[in-house]
Amino acid sequence: MLQLGVITCAVGEVLTHNCLPPPQGKAAIDVICNPLGKSGGALIQQFMILGFGSLAASTPYLGAILLMIVLAWIAAAKDLAVQFADLQRQTEGEKVASEGGSQKYVRDLKDGRPQW
Repeated sequence: MLQLGVITCAVGEVLTHNCLPPPQGKAAIDVICNPLGKSGGALIQQFMILGFGSLAASTPYLGAILLMIVLAWIAAAKDLAVQFADLQRQTEGEKVASEGGSQKYVRDLKDGRPQW
């Protein structure tokens, strides 16, 4: 019975990767990074349990690792927000210039940031 389950999973994976179009953009991130993150987290947890002997003994260290990951995620999200805002300002400046708007706005663009 176990062999039948293994064969079913293997055939399903082969058909999924060969019959469906390749993922693009967000789908690629969902397909690759989501399982990688889950398996990476499980691997860290298993090594911590083996190293400390029990889940209870490794919990404070797992909490510290989780805190570091969450702080890094927050910093990355803030950095992405700044980059997005800069790009949006630049795009708005180009739109104003293409519509015959203020030429001063276009002349004073420095480092991608509009200067009024």
